[in-house]
Amino acid sequence: MVSSSDVTTITTVIMASLANRAVRSNKLRKIVCNKECKELKLTWTDYQEIVDKLISDEKVVEKQLEDGAKELSLHESLVSSSSSSSSSSPPPPTSSTTPSNPATPASPAEKEKKRKPDVSSTSSSPPPSSSVIPPSYTAKRSELIPVKVALHLLKQEGKKKHNIEVNTKTRMLINGDFEGNATATLEIYAEEAKRLDAAMVFVTKFRQAYKKNPDHFEGDKGKKRSADGKKRQRKFY
Repeated sequence: MVSSSDVTTITTVIMASLANRAVRSNKLRKIVCNKECKELKLTWTDYQEIVDKLISDEKVVEKQLEDGAKELSLHESLVSSSSSSSSSSPPPPTSSTTPSNPATPASPAEKEKKRKPDVSSTSSSPPPSSSVIPPSYTAKRSELIPVKVALHLLKQEGKKKHNIEVNTKTRMLINGDFEGNATATLEIYAEEAKRLDAAMVFVTKFRQAYKKNPDHFEGDKGKKRSADGKKRQRKFY
């Protein structure tokens, strides 16, 4: 369940993004979910529930465009109130308070860097408690998956497994002898059976990808070279 503080944070970001212009629904979702939702560990479903609440409370208006897309904007009453408050705001500082050395315009390379932030630096690693099964997660499902798919889910400190858990509100445990067997046991836990089905959508995609191109999951593909040029084995968690 999304906490009230998280709802307030996401609501504030949405309202600020719509303060001066209308934004397409899919664009606003990407803006908010790629940063704030990721930091708060909220899913796209959580975000959509907050947007739907803003629409039902007549704070945000949803408009159907000719190309089939949807556009979001602030309700008329909020737009008028925000414009009136901005008109009564104090005038901008005079030249005497303006810094004498204006900032140097950013180079094209710097603009490109700002436009496309490094996702790896903002993404969070899975917490140590991600393998702990909450008492409320009474629904369970066990599946056999190829060992190489299991290792693929566990690489980078289990980042891929953690992303599935966050998006589907589940917990996943992987057991098996990775060296001696061709398959491993995947156990999925959740509060509801439909969450298990949601997690299996991702697992099925990995199975299909492995069946189509098993070389992509080869361990040798993930080996890195150390300073002396020799290959070193990837570490799995």
